Amino acid sequence: MAPLAGLGILLVLALLIADAPLSWLLLALAAFGGLVFALIFPWLAWIAFAFALPVSSGYHIGSASVTDFLLAGSVGLWFAAFVSRHRGVNRIKIPLWPLMLYLVVLYISSLAAANLGESLKEMVKWIEFGALLVVVPLAIPPRFLPWLVAALLAAAAVQGVYGLYQFIFRIGPEWFLIEGRFMRASGVFGQPNPYGAYLGLSLPVAFSLGLWGLTTLWHKRTLALWLWTIFYLSAAVCIALGLVASWSRGAWFGAVGGVIVVLAFFDRRSAILLALGLLLLLVAALLGALNPHWVPAAITARLSDIPATLGFIDILHMEVNDDNFAIIERVAHWLAALRMGSWALGLGWGRGIMRLSTHRSHYLFGKTRSVMPTIFT
Repeated sequence: MAPLAGLGILLVLALLIADAPLSWLLLALAAFGGLVFALIFPWLAWIAFAFALPVSSGYHIGSASVTDFLLAGSVGLWFAAFVSRHRGVNRIKIPLWPLMLYLVVLYISSLAAANLGESLKEMVKWIEFGALLVVVPLAIPPRFLPWLVAALLAAAAVQGVYGLYQFIFRIGPEWFLIEGRFMRASGVFGQPNPYGAYLGLSLPVAFSLGLWGLTTLWHKRTLALWLWTIFYLSAAVCIALGLVASWSRGAWFGAVGGVIVVLAFFDRRSAILLALGLLLLLVAALLGALNPHWVPAAITARLSDIPATLGFIDILHMEVNDDNFAIIERVAHWLAALRMGSWALGLGWGRGIMRLSTHRSHYLFGKTRSVMPTIFT
């Protein structure tokens, strides 16, 4: 029976090879080879998963993204390898009780959510985060962890270079144009702000590892260390250039804050140098020695409405137009969060609605829309 089954499989493969397009055959061969390698070396799936994150997050199958399926597949491969090798589970060193407590709070708050589907999607994200905390240390041998970080930074560096290409050659919709000369970079994300946020989270990691490489080279000079340091610094430069090209003020300030934290906690020398630099910058500003013309006019104009972005405007009495919509929308989100917190500080707006609907159960479903505008009044 087994020889007949094998012969049937060979016949089916022969027919597919004869009739299928070459591109599909190459794709199938690559997928099969990747699956074989992932079954033999399950940690390779996590390296590929880390590198594919920026692209896979933008594609959806139903309500789930391709990232969700890749994560499930990676966990499944690890579990299959774990069961086949009959290995015991060491004690999990990462404390998970804060995450479990947060999930309980999210669940209680979702009981009266106006949109249960969106609430469940957020809970699934945090469950996936917990799965990563548990599985990744068990799935990847410690000696291969640098390659996981390298895959994450390589993906961010590729996105930075791609964003710089969009910026220079004006690849994108015309409403992303900056002064008619450049285009706001959006990478594969389609929008500059999430693209900038992604790069802003990656830059402090690349910067800190580049600093580590430079300081370690003073004491130990090996070829491997030189190569890793060059990679980390190159990735940091590519990510920073893409971050500038995103033209996202929030991402700029977030990345600068992350770099400052890295310098403050890297070692005592870097913390002292950072404090001296900030002190000199403050003295120069007080003495008027800083020349605003040193900063390009386009960046100065971009930063000029930061006070408005931080909420130092009265949006309740402003007329919305195309020029101020982005700022008013951001401030409105902050104001809505503050008002929702004042209604139900512990469990959020969902519990606030449930409290309002205590005496009239139909109120939650029948008049939710009439409650929402009162957040801003």
